[in-house]
Amino acid sequence: MADLEPNTRYYYVVGDEAANTTSTVSSFISAPGPDDTVKLLAFADVGQYNEDGTKGFGYWYDTYGLFDEVYAIGTLQYTALQAVLVTLSQQADQDGTILVYPALIEEASTGEYHSAWHNGDVSYARGMAWQWDTFGHLMEPLSSRVPTMYSPGNHEYDWPTAHDSQFAEAIDSGGECGVPYKMRAPMPTVSSDDLFYSIDHGPIHFLQLNTEARFDEDSEQYKFVVRDLFTVDRSKTPWVVVGFHRMMYTDAFDGVSEASAQRVAAEMRDVFEAMFVYFGVDMTWQGHNHVYQRTCPVFNNTCVGYDKEGVARGPIHVTMGHAGFMLSPSYQPVEAAAFADTPELAFFGYCRAEVNRTHFNLQMLDALNQTVRDEIRLYKPLGWELDVNATQALISDTPGAPFTDNPTNAGFKYIISTIFPKLLLSDIVGALSIIGQGTPIYAKLNAHPSRPISAEFMTQTAQSVIDFVTPLVNATNLQEIAGAALPMSAEAIMESFDWVASAWKGRIAELVGAQDYAEA
Repeated sequence: MADLEPNTRYYYVVGDEAANTTSTVSSFISAPGPDDTVKLLAFADVGQYNEDGTKGFGYWYDTYGLFDEVYAIGTLQYTALQAVLVTLSQQADQDGTILVYPALIEEASTGEYHSAWHNGDVSYARGMAWQWDTFGHLMEPLSSRVPTMYSPGNHEYDWPTAHDSQFAEAIDSGGECGVPYKMRAPMPTVSSDDLFYSIDHGPIHFLQLNTEARFDEDSEQYKFVVRDLFTVDRSKTPWVVVGFHRMMYTDAFDGVSEASAQRVAAEMRDVFEAMFVYFGVDMTWQGHNHVYQRTCPVFNNTCVGYDKEGVARGPIHVTMGHAGFMLSPSYQPVEAAAFADTPELAFFGYCRAEVNRTHFNLQMLDALNQTVRDEIRLYKPLGWELDVNATQALISDTPGAPFTDNPTNAGFKYIISTIFPKLLLSDIVGALSIIGQGTPIYAKLNAHPSRPISAEFMTQTAQSVIDFVTPLVNATNLQEIAGAALPMSAEAIMESFDWVASAWKGRIAELVGAQDYAEA
């Protein structure tokens, strides 16, 4: 829409008045000017659910047909395998949205927000168009009142034939290749294929990227980022926020495949981190890992703090992927230096921000009761100017802190996906004690209507699985249980399993135990 007055409420209807088929009257606030205070909502990895409590399993039964051939649907073994792979429940719909949508709609109903920012993994339809319809229906009370901006995630874009794909083997979009996404949520992108863009919004310059497309130095996306940041008018927009789906900094342990969290984060830091520091980027907003995490003001995994005026000397990277899909209990046993003394919280929620020319206040809220669980307050004096000599000196003078040396987690995945189902068959009594009828896990997986699965429940599930597997599997009998050639040495598999298990049973349990998150 063009020629709107800034920071002005507009009322509208949609439909055909001549045919007497119009919507109810709704309204929104137009984009603020650079001297206005702007109020925002921000989140990622949302998805959808069926309001009648049913789950759309049919498509996923077809997609994961191999499971049907090995285990009959509804049997203990089938349920157990799906529980571990997080497919049966969360691939059909995203239980956390039962909490998050009402909270977001309540925020929108106040009429205070200028925009909402959704950084990837939007509907989780992955080839099923009706799930886009469900998502749109659930989002309408928000998006009809609050203009909503999007960036694509892996579940909208990734497919071998997607335009300029960063991950040639990934199939996370179910063949969508970003097409339903860009048709249903058209953004002011540089072209119909290159799904990145930038806009000024009040005192903020937003740069929205597509981390599923190439971002190396020879890519069109990289060249766009350089041009964009070079031309930002900081006298007009003193704040710069870069939004994308995958993380530049993450505490996730996954680091094996080309699209894994740690590998992509390292690639993004190699390409963008020095540039973001040099041009004074204030924050990055992302999702993908289904938790809330944020760094200190950071460069090269080193907290760089604030200057004498109280201005952050490096970007703060905020992961807000806890808005719907099952939470990710994937913390490393030893956190990276960038996360020192910052919260890492595993419950469903969203973020909101209030920003003017001198103050940037970002809050993270627990969707269950809409309480503020974290808050970031950034400051810049009126008339602040970017000092590229200072940022260049910071880049040159910060040697960096080493990242945790993560052993490959391929061994852990092999035990869970291959060995664990065989153990269930060999020890049916032990399996029943974990996920059999009458257990909390079985009840949650088969609940009608579906219910959110809390961080505490996830931790208990993970710990139950690990406690079941650990005494039954060791380097001596691993080959015998597998009944086939191992993908790596038994010792390497056990090292990987032990390392990841320590993360689940150690740090995650401590983090969740410190929260007063109630079971839904």
